[in-house]
Amino acid sequence: TDYHIYQVNADGSGLTQLTYLSGAADVDPVYLPDGTIVFSSTREPKYNMCSRDIAANLYRMDADGANIHRITRNTLFDNQPEVMPDGRILYARWEYVDRNFGDAHGIWVVNPDGTGQALYWKNNTAVPAAVFDQHVIPGTQNVLAILGQHHDRLWGALAIVDKSRGIEGREGVLRTWPAEAVNIIRTGGGFDCDAFGRFNPKYEDPWPLSEKYFLCSRMTGEGDQMGIYLVDTFGNEVLLHYEAPGCFDPMPLAARPRPPVIANRRTFDNAPGYVVIQDVYQGTHMKGVERGRI
Repeated sequence: TDYHIYQVNADGSGLTQLTYLSGAADVDPVYLPDGTIVFSSTREPKYNMCSRDIAANLYRMDADGANIHRITRNTLFDNQPEVMPDGRILYARWEYVDRNFGDAHGIWVVNPDGTGQALYWKNNTAVPAAVFDQHVIPGTQNVLAILGQHHDRLWGALAIVDKSRGIEGREGVLRTWPAEAVNIIRTGGGFDCDAFGRFNPKYEDPWPLSEKYFLCSRMTGEGDQMGIYLVDTFGNEVLLHYEAPGCFDPMPLAARPRPPVIANRRTFDNAPGYVVIQDVYQGTHMKGVERGRI
């Protein structure tokens, strides 16, 4: 299916098409601080070995749709970009490098020019299988995200993640909705790719308004119906709006601080690049490896 990116004024006027490529899906567009746009696209298709469909990587283009170029080179799927307060891009990454098929969804960061890719949270955590729809909570270093399944819709438990407490496992998860969901987060003991599907209600499309108040889509209690809810850290979950067949992706139309522009360090002359490893003894699965052995 073809999906293209459009731009429109808040009052509905000025509808302008920005991408046109036939046979490609361009989705998840977000403005960057310099006015360019980052989005996810299947323009150089990646074959998803699990669900046997086509995956996407992150691309960047000018505000008018010109100069489209890829900024991530995952063998599988990069999507849902979010601009962080420091100007970097936070995104959902799905890949199978050195892992099984069922817990392969984590959160990564990258500079707008494609440099500086790094893990943010959940590289080797077995449960939850997936984390996605990540947004930085205003005024904090924490992220509001969905902890979900590998074989289902993009819904699950709502969670606050503080990566300073740990980039793997339960230590970094401050709170979940439902509250009991935090108890099954683990890094070892085998994976359960559908564990978070057993919790109700399910949440999706979170948007943090502040440190205490969040918008999201949530089950209304009538089957799979989803309504727009206001959730807070005091224990309240208030239904704001519902209409059939469901309501999704709440986002306030409001001014927000513009993050700093990170200067481009990428060139396009195809010169050799360099990878710097600061300390090969730091990382997962390095326990017991003595310095000097590598």
